[in-house]
Amino acid sequence: MDYNWFVIFTCAILGAVSSSDLGSESVSNITTSDDRQGREFPFYSLGRIANRVCTGTNGLLGTCQIRGECASNGGIGSGRCSTLTVQAVCCVYISTCGGSGSNNVTYFQNAGYPMPYNGGGACTYTVIPPDSTVCQLRVDFSAFTLSQPNGDGLCSVDNIQIFGGSSRVPTICGDNNGQHVYVNFNGQNSITITVSTTAATSFNRLWNLQLSMISCTSTYIAPAGCLQYFLDSAGNIQSFNYGSSANSAFSAMGMVGTRQMSNQNYGICIRAGADQCSISYNVPSGDLYAFTVTGDVLALTQDMLGTPGVAMVGSGCMSDYLIIPNPTGVASDRFCGMAIEPVTKFPFYSLGRIPNTVCTGTDGLSGTCQIRGECAANGGIASGRCSTLTTQAVCCVYIGTCGGSGSNNITYFQNTGYPTPFNGGGTCTYTVVPPDNTICQLRVDFSALTLSQPNADGVCNVDNIQISGGSSPVPTICGDNNGQHVYVAFSGTSSISITVSTTASTSFSRVWNLQLSMISCTSAYAAPAGCLQYYLDGTGIVQSFNYGSAANPTTTSSVGSRQLVNLNYGICFRSGAGQCSITYTPPSTDIYAFTLSDLVTSENMTKLGTASGGFKGTQCTTDYLIIPNPTGLTDDRFCGMGIGTTISNTTPFVLYYITNGDEKGDDGNRGFSFQYAQNACPISVG
Repeated sequence: MDYNWFVIFTCAILGAVSSSDLGSESVSNITTSDDRQGREFPFYSLGRIANRVCTGTNGLLGTCQIRGECASNGGIGSGRCSTLTVQAVCCVYISTCGGSGSNNVTYFQNAGYPMPYNGGGACTYTVIPPDSTVCQLRVDFSAFTLSQPNGDGLCSVDNIQIFGGSSRVPTICGDNNGQHVYVNFNGQNSITITVSTTAATSFNRLWNLQLSMISCTSTYIAPAGCLQYFLDSAGNIQSFNYGSSANSAFSAMGMVGTRQMSNQNYGICIRAGADQCSISYNVPSGDLYAFTVTGDVLALTQDMLGTPGVAMVGSGCMSDYLIIPNPTGVASDRFCGMAIEPVTKFPFYSLGRIPNTVCTGTDGLSGTCQIRGECAANGGIASGRCSTLTTQAVCCVYIGTCGGSGSNNITYFQNTGYPTPFNGGGTCTYTVVPPDNTICQLRVDFSALTLSQPNADGVCNVDNIQISGGSSPVPTICGDNNGQHVYVAFSGTSSISITVSTTASTSFSRVWNLQLSMISCTSAYAAPAGCLQYYLDGTGIVQSFNYGSAANPTTTSSVGSRQLVNLNYGICFRSGAGQCSITYTPPSTDIYAFTLSDLVTSENMTKLGTASGGFKGTQCTTDYLIIPNPTGLTDDRFCGMGIGTTISNTTPFVLYYITNGDEKGDDGNRGFSFQYAQNACPISVG
């Protein structure tokens, strides 16, 4: 018969959620017009008031709108909601089977509500997110009564199912007044709520579901993995369809069936209040059935129910059980049977009472600020403290290797045994899973990346790294790339895989340590579209992949290339304030700093590193660099074996690097290496 608890926090009490924060808020600009013909027209289509969530005179939640807009959208005006105009009404939206909408709050009701419904069929409402600023849907079961499950806990007669979100919602039936669920939108795809009933079974069904949009930045958004999220510091938690009486469908037949539903697997989260360190779960003293998860209730006498003798923990809980992480005085997290200890406490680390910001550990690595217990439970390494709010806050560093996956702010993907080199073969993959659709990019920093060099034609046929799953292409890379980086755009909430492939038959001391950093969609550090690389500083060094001042060490006998084949990508530089141009300068001490095409041979040594050794424009058709709008030049394409200092006057600052499918005829090319510096805009005089 499930479980029914009172929840009591140990310190200060938080207020309940304010209705004005449940939905997304939008404020349209006021638009005025000169009425030259003396005509009048209503302003409601322009939305001159903030469309906030409001409470109507009927006690229902609605959206503050102009009366005409409300009426034209099928809403019901329920009292005033603004002092700006008498036309502002609290517009309540109510819908039934076949409806759809994008309102802050909508009530999805059975036909004829509040009268019961005794028919059959499927009744569906579709919620359409207005834009990408809305991340979740909260469904409150203001009223919800369907037929009970069968004797095996299956909702075989009636049920509600919620589809289309990126988070799973179990099939639910029975009595669930006052329950709720959170569902994550899958990008801007719709979520459908379907109530299915069986006409052959006569039953007084009733439903009134409050559907509330939750913005991505709301403080009331549920954490990842939480189907339910309780906001108050004390209250009552029940499993779906919990009741103090037996399953009514079977009581009428002289049988005793379960109210507990099958195939449930979800998280119930409680928001941690300020300075709250633990939580207490208490079974109501007057309800002997308040924790009946496994076992045969009929086999017990009334005086045995709810006593420690019929409580079970740990390995004895295999089929139906409740997990309470790190309970005080108990060595196991699993609870089942027909009783539970009256009070069980656990620390709040799983809910993160501190901002999970990026931090720098004492080992110099970047991590996420988390409570120590959460860090340990997720496989992280505590590396110093990161907050003054609590001594339990640690900079948690996550390190993964072959076969790993994660959704952390920052993870280090390393070869087995790092920093010791790896001399084996095979494929080693790490998968990055975005936590939600607020994450748009992955930045991969090659803190260390040394693989075998390409062959003489610039093909990575021995070792390579490949990044797949994103919506932006990443070329195949090998060789020496310490200090390089790439940005990859996530394709919605799909994962990105980083795979390092090595060949065991080639003995080589391979090393990799890749810093994988999530970049939010609103971050100032997100790379512009089309930029595989994005340099944030005003000055620095930019190089092609596998550039080196020494020749390709694996192909010295055939004078092989370090330049990789099949490259076609953009290298972008963030424009500093007041900067109007950028200068690219090859190092004077490195004559190979620009070798993109032609033969690097002894007879051409006098041309190396000089502007006379280079080519421009239509002479560059295979391997070349594009520098947009170079000062004093009419061509943007550069190739050959040398280049002079070049200034680009076009913003945004960007380079485009292209190589073809082989390096035949281009022996010994190494790519390019520039020092770059942005230049201040000229000051107008007079």
